[in-house]
Amino acid sequence: MVLDDLANVQPLHHAAGITLQWLTRGTGGDLNAALRGLTLPEADRFVWFSSESAEASAARTYLRDERGFGRMETSISGFWSAGSAGSD
Repeated sequence: MVLDDLANVQPLHHAAGITLQWLTRGTGGDLNAALRGLTLPEADRFVWFSSESAEASAARTYLRDERGFGRMETSISGFWSAGSAGSD
């Protein structure tokens, strides 16, 4: 998850085996770089990725084309476009 400042981290309850990674803008908080840095399993896997539209598209290409993830192994959504009105 990307935040403006780590002081904004909120406790999130999650199931065992789920890893949360907090990133901050301005200090290398690049979601796709973080995704590429993960060790992902070869089976019994699922990635949920939500971000700006271009970032989501890059994540989809990486996971599906480079890592061989199927459509049922991912949920990837781009919720806004950088530079669009109201996206700041």
